This record gives sequence, structure tokens and C-alpha cells, in this order.
Amino acid sequence: MSVVAHLKNESSCGKATGFEFVSINALELRSPMEAYTQIWNSICGMERPPEIAAKNLDAFFGNKDSITELGNDKVFLYENIDLLKTKVYVLMVDEIDYLVTEKQDVLYDIFSWPNRK
Repeated sequence: MSVVAHLKNESSCGKATGFEFVSINALELRSPMEAYTQIWNSICGMERPPEIAAKNLDAFFGNKDSITELGNDKVFLYENIDLLKTKVYVLMVDEIDYLVTEKQDVLYDIFSWPNRK
């Protein structure tokens, strides 16, 4: 947590790009898929069901093709994606072992987002 405090201090002094600290505790989730809902809500303040939040996050972190599948959230993303992407997002997942599923979809997505463009 000292890294987060350091980043907040650097950001408030104008020495670092703005960032957003997103923290979830997987033990508190009803299912691993609910992680998508919490992460999306933390980024943009919109609560969506896990399936929709997963698609939104996929589009947000680089898969522009999935924006066309978003329905009502498509307009929000088109209008706000540049503003939202001016920040760096630091995600901390506590009790990550509770996100383990047969296909490992949630964990795969979380670890692949930083590598997308």
C-alpha cells in the first residue's frame, strides 16, 4: 500500500499522471464473474451485470470491435473513453484464489488487460 500512497502523492503534486486505485476483495464476491461488475463500477461509476461489465472492460482495455456489441453503453464509451484513458488504473485483487474457475476466464482477462493496446 505504500506504493499507492506514493503514487497518490506524486499525482497530487503534478509529478505523475493521474491514476485510479481499484481494489476488490474476491472473498466478498458472490461469484468470480462479479469481479467485472466491481471493476467496471470503480472505473466509470456504472453498475452493470457481469456479462455486460466484462464486454465493457474488454472494449475499454483495447478490443474496439466489441464496442459495437455494447448497446446503450456504446454511446458512453465513445463519448468518454479518451477521458477515462487519461488515467492509469492500478488494480489490487485481494483473495485472488477465489477468482479461480474451470476456464480461468476472469483471471485471464485481468492479467491480459495491461498487454492490450
